[in-house]
Amino acid sequence: MAGRAASSSWKSNNMGESIQVSGVIVAGGASRRLGKNKALERIGGRALIERVIDSLVPLTTEVLV
Repeated sequence: MAGRAASSSWKSNNMGESIQVSGVIVAGGASRRLGKNKALERIGGRALIERVIDSLVPLTTEVLV
């Protein structure tokens, strides 16, 4: 899955400096206990991986899966 860019290319730290922050989602497990791809499992009409990505986008400059 490709990375998804955040709305802003730079984020600010507590000191007012701009920094780049990458979010990395490790989603390569075998899903043996669930028996199907956990990342694609739908919860409330949306895939679990979509929910995780959407939660990281406002906090990072890029999200890598």
